[in-house]
Amino acid sequence: MAGEYVPSNTVAGGVGSGMSAVSMGGMLEQPVTRRIRRIGAGSAFRIGAVLYALLFAIIGIFVIVLPSLFASLFGASMLAAFGGAENSGAAAGAGAFGVVLGLFIYLAGIVLYGLMGGIFSAISALLYNLVAGWVGGLRIEVTPDRAE
Repeated sequence: MAGEYVPSNTVAGGVGSGMSAVSMGGMLEQPVTRRIRRIGAGSAFRIGAVLYALLFAIIGIFVIVLPSLFASLFGASMLAAFGGAENSGAAAGAGAFGVVLGLFIYLAGIVLYGLMGGIFSAISALLYNLVAGWVGGLRIEVTPDRAE
């Protein structure tokens, strides 16, 4: 059954008793091994979409936004300086267009990168579920948090 809780490494109550080191008052706080048997494709899509969108938003500032700002500022001033006073209006227009285009590419990139990250994360979750059915899934070791 999907999502079924199967305890391993239980203490003092035997297998399946539900009495682990945590439920005994925290005296024997030993790591407990668990197995990830299935990953939900919908939750993988959400996590992947947000993670990749944030990643693109951070990296895109340095790769898209700042270079387009610098290129529009310095490119327009260089064009105006070497092109003469009669081309200064065209230089300003080209600079503004570069900024608007850079921001459009940045925002579209966040959406597209998030969408693609979500799709590939969902596909990866489905492939994980298939392979985990063959080999048993990932084993992880967890310890309880001390909420004091």
